[in-house]
Amino acid sequence: MLQIKLADSAGELEAVQRFRYTVYVDEMGKPMAEADHERKMVVDAADERGQVFAAYDDGELVGTLRLSVGLESMAQDPHLAIYDLGLFSTVDAGQLAFATRFMLRRDYRGSMAAHRLALAALEFAQATRVRLALIYCAPYLVSYYEQMGFRRYTNNFQDELGYRIPMVMVLFDREYLQAVKSPLLERIPPDPPGEDWHSWFAERFGDFVIPVNSRLVSTEEFYQLLNYKLHDDPLSSIPLLRGLAKEEADQVLKAGTVIQCRVGDTIIRAGEHSSEIYLNLSAMVGVRAPATERIISILGPGELLGEMAFLLGSTRTADVTVLKDGDLLVLSEKTLAQLIDKMPVIASKLMVNLARILAERLATTTRSLAEHVAIGPAPGGTAPVLADVTRA
Repeated sequence: MLQIKLADSAGELEAVQRFRYTVYVDEMGKPMAEADHERKMVVDAADERGQVFAAYDDGELVGTLRLSVGLESMAQDPHLAIYDLGLFSTVDAGQLAFATRFMLRRDYRGSMAAHRLALAALEFAQATRVRLALIYCAPYLVSYYEQMGFRRYTNNFQDELGYRIPMVMVLFDREYLQAVKSPLLERIPPDPPGEDWHSWFAERFGDFVIPVNSRLVSTEEFYQLLNYKLHDDPLSSIPLLRGLAKEEADQVLKAGTVIQCRVGDTIIRAGEHSSEIYLNLSAMVGVRAPATERIISILGPGELLGEMAFLLGSTRTADVTVLKDGDLLVLSEKTLAQLIDKMPVIASKLMVNLARILAERLATTTRSLAEHVAIGPAPGGTAPVLADVTRA
């Protein structure tokens, strides 16, 4: 039986901190500054003032979420600057809440445990006059949080966990929550007397009022949006979609979420354990060799990023940095796995296209190497060796 409760005893909190280590370090291989590798725990200052919720199934810990209410509760958090809190200067500091360390055991992801943890945090927030709940998440989770009612509002950033997107939920914006069909809507009362939170967000964050999420707009609208960003038909400009009918491409594209990236953003970092695939819609990105930090290739609109880690289940092999502002379409490993399971015909075409993309890139690399080296006789004439053409 699933139970949600506060981890308010020393033993319960320690169990949660060990659970975090299992997820972040053992499973995901994240280089956590807060990790105590000797005790195998992830502990940080926000635990002291935050409300740490834990999900148990038949007494076994399967998930956790921390809610910190008020700005003072986050005073010691080294990540506080990423929230760009100057944008919320008109809101009382006590009306802000920060949801962090939200994670589930692998076999409980996508289960009711996530919803139950979110509801427990929401009820606590409402009881403490919170108006805005702030989070940050990985790109592949943006669509999940947008369906919950969160919205993007500022620039993305990179931390030790990877590329992250800050988001905010306006708790009393029922009009918006109804529009996105948030599962939390039934728990949200009308605006408190004298407050208009729907207008508040629209006035301050006009560029973020409409989410770029295929699950929140019609498939045709989303397809037209991609057409606009690519300046071309996605079927002809995205190698991943070669040979797919429009109806088949729709199934792939509507599984994605568009994120905006800016010059200097590091989308992918060598050594990371993540397997999202990115379709470059309108940005220009550089692939950097981690040892030298030199750009070894530049990829433009229509190009695919991160396909090797997805196919091999390996860590990222290079850094990918944004050279020109633009948009990326994120496709998560889970989404693609579901597509493979439910639509094998479409999935087989995608796999063929992925193989072609890798083969084309290998051919490009081979040609590049051929311009710098040549085969010459080994000393003694027994076997060929590589000779540097520039020195020949």
